[in-house]
Amino acid sequence: MHIDILTRGPQNLVVDFISQLHGVYLPWKVAKDGTAGFKKGNYHFRTRVCPIQLWDISFPREYRDIMLNTLLVNKGKSIHGNQFIITMLMKKLGLQKIPDYDMTKHLPVKEATAHIDLMGIGIKEDRIEDGTEMI
Repeated sequence: MHIDILTRGPQNLVVDFISQLHGVYLPWKVAKDGTAGFKKGNYHFRTRVCPIQLWDISFPREYRDIMLNTLLVNKGKSIHGNQFIITMLMKKLGLQKIPDYDMTKHLPVKEATAHIDLMGIGIKEDRIEDGTEMI
């Protein structure tokens, strides 16, 4: 069983809470031999804690393509198919649909994205004041 939660609070306290939760081991009973490769018996299960985090990342407009290509694995589509939730968040946050972008360049952090799910929600243009982008 799993539950999805949102946290809000000082980052150090949230990190401390998650670290403590991640260190919890719960008794787990395997009913019969061969269940998921286990033998019948009593085990301890370490709680699996995977964050669901919302990030607002700002950058100058001229870097739009390189940033989108770096941040959006699979063009920002989740492998878990949560499009309804993404659409609702996009509307609530006042974002626009992510436009097509050049996929030839990216920042050197691209390799770190191989093991995490990055879902694009939307994009919002900055206002321009006296010819300067107000990031």
